Amino acid sequence: MAAKNKQDQVELIKLAKNTFRDIKSIKVIDFYESSPGTKNIDFDVITASGEKIELNSISDSSYRNNGLNLGKTMTIINVKFLDGSRGKV
Repeated sequence: MAAKNKQDQVELIKLAKNTFRDIKSIKVIDFYESSPGTKNIDFDVITASGEKIELNSISDSSYRNNGLNLGKTMTIINVKFLDGSRGKV
């Protein structure tokens, strides 16, 4: 994966972390540009309580969630990037 691509994913994951609370882990399932300069990730989440919430999306201008609570996740989250590599954010 190109470094820029992964950096863009990390920035959007940070945005998700600052938008939704109680995220334990994120699995990126898609990364794309919806319009020139607007990057998006689609992702699944495991919450702090162990619940799996699928098919969420975030960009720098909007988000879609399927039951995530708005707020801020204060802990480090585990991430599985689109290329299968793992990290922490």
